[in-house]
Amino acid sequence: MESIGNPFERAAALFLFGCRHQFFFEGNLRTSWLAMEGVLLSNCIDPIDVPADKTSAFNGEMAGFLESGDGTGMMRFLAGCQPVRRPDHSRP
Repeated sequence: MESIGNPFERAAALFLFGCRHQFFFEGNLRTSWLAMEGVLLSNCIDPIDVPADKTSAFNGEMAGFLESGDGTGMMRFLAGCQPVRRPDHSRP
């Protein structure tokens, strides 16, 4: 994972890797989501929040990813759910 330089891409790849490989008996999505958020937060990146109105799209993209193994759509989806960062002009 360290070979992926961009921390957002590294976090999203970790999430998808954990979901696809099913390391645990259950709770793979939740555990992988928490790991992703940990990578994001440790790199000072806001956590991802999937709005309620995008839940169906998330489920569809996730099902497609789990079936095909192609994470392109899920990576794009996760990037679209990342909060927009506004410059903080109050910092020196």
